[in-house]
Amino acid sequence: MAPFGFSLTVFVIGAGLLLLWGFTQWLDRRERNGRDPLVHLALLKIAPLRAGLIGLFSQNLILMGIFFTIPLYLQLVIGLDALETGIQMLPVSITMFIASAAGSRLSARFSIRSIVRVGLSTSALAAALLMATIEPELNNPSFLLSMAVLGVGMGLIASQLGNVVQSSVDASGRGEAGGLQFTGQQLGSSLGVALLGAIVLSGLTANFLDNVSEDDQISSAVSEQVGVAVGGGIDFVSSDQIGAAALEAGLDESTSESLVDDYESAQLQALKTGLLVAGFLALLSLAFTKDLPRRLPGEPADVDVGP
Repeated sequence: MAPFGFSLTVFVIGAGLLLLWGFTQWLDRRERNGRDPLVHLALLKIAPLRAGLIGLFSQNLILMGIFFTIPLYLQLVIGLDALETGIQMLPVSITMFIASAAGSRLSARFSIRSIVRVGLSTSALAAALLMATIEPELNNPSFLLSMAVLGVGMGLIASQLGNVVQSSVDASGRGEAGGLQFTGQQLGSSLGVALLGAIVLSGLTANFLDNVSEDDQISSAVSEQVGVAVGGGIDFVSSDQIGAAALEAGLDESTSESLVDDYESAQLQALKTGLLVAGFLALLSLAFTKDLPRRLPGEPADVDVGP
């Protein structure tokens, strides 16, 4: 369905924004009438709380975006099954748990802001390391190390921001702050999958078409056929499926092999692009950490808070 020639997605996003605006107006009207709103939006004017919510949003956006990208590589490029994929991703959970536990101790010596900034920088580094491991053959030690580094970055962030959100309000507002925290995390997770998923899939289509058009082993007629076939987008599938589809379409074996090579190259480039964007998002999130507190209320003032 394409109303007025546009993707349905555009109209769904517009309807969502309109619904969000209506929700805020409803809350505002309840407050003006002296009735209790579902959530006091004035809480978002509290700078530390707002910074904490943005940090949690960014953490989940980056983590879930990477968690969308990596299984595509492990299962559809390398050919691992679900269990093997889970084992390869296990270092994230282990190091995230350790870093989260260590983060509470680190906050006794370093500022919350500094710890979160280190966490975001470490996450950006992990995205760069993962990009370097996206190759036709899995470099197991490097990949596991990269996933472990990602877990450290995510753990450092998670160890601080929940406390920041809760300590930014008094006891009466902590329920609402917790609701905002959960909403921010879920929104980040959803947008992370949607954003990086869209980048990876659109990159796959564009790279594949470019590779085919520049491939001397593929005739211009076949290149045009491929352009028509995948012009509206292509799914992230295994290269075996591409080869089988090419043979079923009546292409000779040599041309089919060239198409498979071009598709495999496009897969790797699209995955690297997704990870590159994840790394940029982590670095961009550093700009929103300036409102994070150096320490939580009630902590001693002799903490070595740093910048």
